[in-house]
Amino acid sequence: MLSEKQIEITNKLLSNKVFTYRGPMFSSIRHQIDFDYTISLSGYKQMITIGEYMHYLKVDVNIIKLKSDFIKRLNDGDAVKLVIMNSDVNYKLLEEIKDILTIFAGTNVRVLLSNITVDDKLKENIIRYSLNKKIISESKMNKEAIRTVVKDVITKVKNKKRGFFYLPDDYEEYSFSRPPFDFSVELTLKTDKKIDRFMINGYYVDGEQVVEILVVFNPNKIQSQLYDLVGELNELLGHELEHGMQEYRGEFMDKDEEPEESLAYYSQEHEIPAQYQGFKRLSKLTKKPIKDVAKNWFDNNKDIHGLNNDEVNLIIDKILSYKQ
Repeated sequence: MLSEKQIEITNKLLSNKVFTYRGPMFSSIRHQIDFDYTISLSGYKQMITIGEYMHYLKVDVNIIKLKSDFIKRLNDGDAVKLVIMNSDVNYKLLEEIKDILTIFAGTNVRVLLSNITVDDKLKENIIRYSLNKKIISESKMNKEAIRTVVKDVITKVKNKKRGFFYLPDDYEEYSFSRPPFDFSVELTLKTDKKIDRFMINGYYVDGEQVVEILVVFNPNKIQSQLYDLVGELNELLGHELEHGMQEYRGEFMDKDEEPEESLAYYSQEHEIPAQYQGFKRLSKLTKKPIKDVAKNWFDNNKDIHGLNNDEVNLIIDKILSYKQ
């Protein structure tokens, strides 16, 4: 057995040592668990083995880096600990640690995993990784929702009739795996033979899961403008569904508090990410840089936003500098 002084000295020698574990979660599956860890000793514990008490050296393990994609996908530090404690990793890790400690405590040392912790910095990285994966997943899955709604809106526009329409047509709600909430669309179509180009606007009604869409178009010209309309509807729905996600995450601010002045409105903390999501969707669709599609939108919708050129440039800078 090591004395308290010997344990203290051993811990000092181990303090700068980083060890790597790599192996399957279970012998019957291929998922590899790959992580870096440090160890420290915390004394002895008596345990009964084959009918008699034995002294087991207690070892604390601190996970400091995850390497394999499989273990990175776990959503928090506790989940990492559960995998290690309740799989073949537990036994294999114990054998590795025992081999490491033989040079300090002899070949007959008995080892017990006393505590497994996940480094605080690593916990932050796990959370950040999980959020990024969630955002990417939501973005991919939102495509189906956006495509479906755009198709339904375009079908109504092609009829070249004004009016109010509730979508989907069956008076139910759109339901997709993403966004993680059902929603409906209230579509208002207006015709104006004096305008050269269509105008669209949208609004997410918080608390009701409703996206309001207004499209004003010239029935004599809209057929040749459908491609552009599809693009801008993609942008609008990406924008408004991001507001829906903000509400779902508990981030949505009360609409009654929103400023009336245009620059203040478009600069709001929840407006910038919504604009980013909308323009990113349009950018992928048109294969043009986000800066270009944002500039085109603001140029084509001056009647909607009411911003001057300097204000538009300021908002675009905020959008481009936004990071998820």
